[in-house]
Amino acid sequence: GNDLPTMDRLNFDRLIGHSVDVGSRPDGATEFGIHDLAGNVWEWVHDRYGESYYSSSAGTNPKGPETGDERVRRGGSWADTEDLVRPANRNRARPANSFGDVGFRCARTPDGVTDPPRSFTLSGRITADGAGIGDIRVRLTGDMDATMSTIVSSGTFSFDLPDGSYTITPEKEGFAFIPESRTVIISGENITGADFNGMRTTSPPDTLDSSLPGAGEYEWVLIPAGSFPMGSEAGDIWERPVHRVNLKSYEIGKYEVTNVQYLAFLVAKRETSDRDGNDYLNLGVKNLQIQQMDTSFSLKNSAFATHPVVEVTWYVAKAFCEWISGRLPTEAEWEKAARGTDERIYPWGGELDGRRANYQNSGDPYDNSTAPVGYFDGSLRDGYQTLDGASPYGLYDVAGNVYEWVQDWYGEDYYSKSPENNPFGPETGESKVNRGGSYDYHPFIIRSSHRSWYKPHVADDRQGFRCAKSVQ
Repeated sequence: GNDLPTMDRLNFDRLIGHSVDVGSRPDGATEFGIHDLAGNVWEWVHDRYGESYYSSSAGTNPKGPETGDERVRRGGSWADTEDLVRPANRNRARPANSFGDVGFRCARTPDGVTDPPRSFTLSGRITADGAGIGDIRVRLTGDMDATMSTIVSSGTFSFDLPDGSYTITPEKEGFAFIPESRTVIISGENITGADFNGMRTTSPPDTLDSSLPGAGEYEWVLIPAGSFPMGSEAGDIWERPVHRVNLKSYEIGKYEVTNVQYLAFLVAKRETSDRDGNDYLNLGVKNLQIQQMDTSFSLKNSAFATHPVVEVTWYVAKAFCEWISGRLPTEAEWEKAARGTDERIYPWGGELDGRRANYQNSGDPYDNSTAPVGYFDGSLRDGYQTLDGASPYGLYDVAGNVYEWVQDWYGEDYYSKSPENNPFGPETGESKVNRGGSYDYHPFIIRSSHRSWYKPHVADDRQGFRCAKSVQ
C-alpha cells in the first residue's frame, strides 16, 4: 500500500543490520502473494540499465535496452532507507560484481501460456522542400487482414503494428513521391525514418506573365567598344591599381538568370550533370527553387519564378550561357557594364539608397533574401516606391541581390599586370571571380569595383550569374 514502511512488513533501514529468513514478514506480501519485494536484499533482474529507457520502452512485454554495461536491480535491502525500498525505485550495478545485500529471485513462463502479440511503432515523415505536406493519405498493406489508411495533417504518420512485412504508400493529388512506396519488415523493434520526399506534378510556370523581367527569353544589352578606368583606389588592395582597359563591343544580360529560365535549360538537357560530372542541380539544399522527379523538372513555388537562380557552381553557369549561345562575361566586361566609364561607386551613382538595390538591411520588401530581377526600376510596387537602380547601360541588379560568376580566374595582383586590351584574367588559378555582392552583404561589398572569389565547384544561396556574348 501507500503507508510508510514498518518493521513488521519489511526488513530495511539497518534496523536489524542483516538479511532475515525469506517470507518472515507475511504482512508485507504483495496482492499476488509475493514476499520480500521490498527490503531484505536487492534483487537482480534481466534488463540492462538505460537511464532514459522509459521514454522509448515498448508498450508490450518490454525487455530493456539491447546493450549496456550495467544490469538493473530492484527492491532495496536491509541497509536502505524507505525511499530506496519503493517498488518503483531503480538501481543498477555491473553484473560481474557481487554484494552482501544483493540476491535474486526467478521467473518463468508457464507451460501452454503464450505472450500476446507484440506491437511496434512504424513511423515516418512526408515532406516537400523540408516542410511536412498536409492532408495526405498514407495507405498501408501487408501482413494484416485488411488495408489500413490514415489522413495526416502535418506530414508525420505512425502505425502500431505486430511483427511482419508492410508496404507504405503516400497519396495526394498533384504530388508524386520519392520513393513511390516503401516496404519495411518489423522484427522485434520500432521502425522510424520511413520517410518520403514529395514533389508537385503541376507546373507553376504555365500561368507566368511572360512580360515580367526574366520570365521569357534572355534579354541582351549592347555595350559599345571603348575604354574605361577599372578598379578603385578607395577599395581593397585587390581592387588596385586603377588601370585603363579597352574592350571590344559585346552584349551582356540585362538581368540575372532566373529560376524559370534555368528550368528551361534543365528541361531541354533532361540530365543532371555535364560530361565532366559537374552537377546542374543540387537537390540537397533548401533554397533551391527547382525540383526533380526522375528526368522531369519543375518550380517548387511559382512566386520565385523570376527570382535569380541560386545554388549554381561556376561550371553550371558556364554550361547555361553556352546553351543560349553565349558565355560568362569577363571581369572587365562585367565592371564596365555595371559602372560605365566615370568611376562611379554604384551602378546608379555615388550615393547609397536601399530603394535602388537589395542588400543587407536595405529595408526593401525582399530585404535579406532574393528579389525578383529588375524589381528596382523606379516603379511603385504594392505600395513600395522603388528608385531606378540600373547601370549606365541599363543593367539591373548588378549591385546586390546575388553574386554573379564571371569568366576569370582570381589573381590578387592581376590588376598590376593586366593587359590593356580585352583582358581575360590569369591563365590559371584556384578560385573564380564573382562580382556585385548579394542580398546579405553590406554596402562596401556591393560597390561596382569590389572583387570576390569562390572555388568554381562551390554553390550557395547567394550565388547566381548573368551571361554575355561576343559581337561579330
